[in-house]
Amino acid sequence: MRLPVAPCALLALTLGTGCEQVLGIEDLEPTAPPTNGSLWALPESAEGYDSLDVRVRPMSDPANVPYGLLNALQFELAGPADGTFLLDSGGYIGLHSDPRGKRVEFVIWGARAAVGPWAEQACDGTVLPCADTFDDNDGFKGGQAIISYDWRANRSYTLQVERVIQDPAGDWWEAIVTDVDSAQRTRIGRIQAQPTWQGLTQAATTWFEIYGEHGTECEGSPDPMATFRAPRANYGQVTAEWVMNLAALCRLPPRSLD
Repeated sequence: MRLPVAPCALLALTLGTGCEQVLGIEDLEPTAPPTNGSLWALPESAEGYDSLDVRVRPMSDPANVPYGLLNALQFELAGPADGTFLLDSGGYIGLHSDPRGKRVEFVIWGARAAVGPWAEQACDGTVLPCADTFDDNDGFKGGQAIISYDWRANRSYTLQVERVIQDPAGDWWEAIVTDVDSAQRTRIGRIQAQPTWQGLTQAATTWFEIYGEHGTECEGSPDPMATFRAPRANYGQVTAEWVMNLAALCRLPPRSLD
């Protein structure tokens, strides 16, 4: 798949400055209209990439509120799209907050296994950290690893996924969150891919999701703005190009950058 890209300089000239936005991209000018995500493209690679990371700076801290917020980097692993798994080989790593607390989640749909850095514990919503496989009977299957993590607004974090073990039975991918200010790296867990899957594809998405008891909701919630830098692959050697903004899940209140 070849994705069209827009050079950052051209995009800045097109959009101008002083716009209102919900999602910000630090390497680009402000975007309009409000959006909940952006699609990025790395150069095509026959073998795929061994790592992907992004720097995110949450601009709101929804503690003790009756809804959830997720700031995430979404990726996909190269492999045959045979329809065996719903959502195929996609996954994400993200900063999460909801009434159960703050945490970092690492998920790969269709994965074979998952292990945590400290203990093997089912992700049943009672104990963190946890890591296991899941099957919700609606076609969503895969592996997940979750840790408690007290992330803060107006503080930068790096979200990273990397291949750590090549295995004929399925490569193992590890996720790490790094507090940029303190340089503290925290392992989230490892997830085993299917044996036919290869490296990371050229596509990446940065996005946030805000939701309540009945799904995606925005009414009555504060502006969940976040800024993302362009994702990078192979440990910073390759930088993704911005492709497009994604449509907002619902009409979020714009935030002025003037």
